Amino acid sequence: MGKLSDIDEAMTAATSTVKPLPARPGAMPFVAKLAAGAAQGLLAENNQLKAERESGGVILLIDPKVIAPSSFANRDARSLDAADPDLQDLVASFQKVGQLQPITVRPAPPGGKFAYEIVFGHRRHAAALFLDASTENGWPAKACLDVKAADAKVHVLQMFGENSARKELSPFETGAMFANWLHQKVFATQVELADAAKLSEAAVSQYLRLAEMPDPMLRAFGDPRLISMRWMQELTKALKENRTAVLECATRLAKLEAPLNPEAVLRNLVAAASTEQRRPAATREESVKIQGKVALKLSRKEGRLTLKVGKMVDKQLQREFAEEVKDFATAWLTKRLRAK
Repeated sequence: MGKLSDIDEAMTAATSTVKPLPARPGAMPFVAKLAAGAAQGLLAENNQLKAERESGGVILLIDPKVIAPSSFANRDARSLDAADPDLQDLVASFQKVGQLQPITVRPAPPGGKFAYEIVFGHRRHAAALFLDASTENGWPAKACLDVKAADAKVHVLQMFGENSARKELSPFETGAMFANWLHQKVFATQVELADAAKLSEAAVSQYLRLAEMPDPMLRAFGDPRLISMRWMQELTKALKENRTAVLECATRLAKLEAPLNPEAVLRNLVAAASTEQRRPAATREESVKIQGKVALKLSRKEGRLTLKVGKMVDKQLQREFAEEVKDFATAWLTKRLRAK
């Protein structure tokens, strides 16, 4: 099957070779009328074909290797890996019934190695690439060309709408997509983004918060695509209450040889935050006064017993006091401990 660009060139060449006869009195010769009519017909058909192709009305068969992923790609890399079960199902469907739905592409920037860039259909493109590499004669991808998608906002919103209508993005993928839109300045603010995506500002904020969750927590879940939006309130609260304990717990969970299921990870992280940290025991101190002056201070804290003599006790008395306390403590403890 020839490329549509070749057909365009042939039609243009055909119309350009038809030259009008010199003007002369009388009616145009019949042959000239036929030539002019054919030229006009070819030109009209060519223009119509170009319009239909650019509006997505014509299905193109394109080598998937000349199609680049979008810089706004919103699928997690794991969704496009040959090992992904969902992608394997899609490949099997292509082999059985063919590619029923075309992907949509836009012209790639000139000067690069790709002719087209995906507007939406990254999973279908990944399936076509897999089949192209494993099929003897290759596997062309069915695609529609949409030149209007050259506008970044049109591009990302078309992709977002297509994902919602087909295999919906996970909350993590949605949050990463929104973060990318803001990073690349497709939308100036979260408010503008929420309005364009027809979502509440609170929902957009939650998606972004999930995507920006600390790395240890994302690793604890193994695959962040499994994190439910229902859990975000609990996870956010846990981080605020005891961030250090939650991240330490997440780091331990991520290192487990047998990973926990996502709900078990959630329970562990929330529990880590709610576990009260042991507060240091308060120091209890008592004073012994003689003649109105402090002769001795006794303090107890976490198994430690401290005796501190006052200024009224000179060094000689301190030495005698220490010896007698030692003798008394030895005898007393020996008696008590043996009694147990």
